[in-house]
Amino acid sequence: PMKKLVAVIVIALVVASVVWVIVRVQLAKRIATVPELLPKTTLLLVEVPDFQKLRTDWHESDLYKIWREPSVQEWLRKPLAQLPENRAGAQRLEEFLRLKPKHGFFALTSLEKNEPKLIGGFHFGANPDKAREFIDQREAELLSRTPRGTRQTIMHEQHQIETVQVSRFVFASVYDNEWYFASNDVAILKALLDRVDRRRVKEQVSLADNAAFAAAAKHLPRGYGGMVFFDPR
Repeated sequence: PMKKLVAVIVIALVVASVVWVIVRVQLAKRIATVPELLPKTTLLLVEVPDFQKLRTDWHESDLYKIWREPSVQEWLRKPLAQLPENRAGAQRLEEFLRLKPKHGFFALTSLEKNEPKLIGGFHFGANPDKAREFIDQREAELLSRTPRGTRQTIMHEQHQIETVQVSRFVFASVYDNEWYFASNDVAILKALLDRVDRRRVKEQVSLADNAAFAAAAKHLPRGYGGMVFFDPR
């Protein structure tokens, strides 16, 4: 009887260990929702869950069909002709969509002393090398328009944060697996990375825990194309 009891206990421990490992792996693979990545005090959040789906839904909408009506296009032909043609912008949009971007967001996390703290990012499903190539080119174009700044690499846990500082302005960016994030505040970026990696979770409540946001989010449809949340308080 004792041997059977020991065998049952060993089997139970093995099963429990396997279940624990499976649960941990599933949690690690789960993509965190954007509100889970942001601080509870976030003032403004703009999110697009799926850029490809948003464009498809737009092309299938009644408003877009009205826009494409020959009579409407003819009526707008002269005003539209006055606008500068932006083929480069359209090409970059197509390149961006080929990255299979999802969970794109832009957030204002605080506005203390009239200094906005901003952060944004997106999750890409394309080849990481292709995604980095596209993003690096856009970063280079953005930074080329500013005076030469001081570059620095900051290590945070296993993450390599790249920063460029021009006077008081800071541009910090980082990759985390299939995520890309950028901010004008290194501390906010570090806190977001901790949420992505689920470090110090108990110490950091997120926007998902904000009662005002939770109440507003209940009104979102299951397959919403985009969302804007603003807390006027």
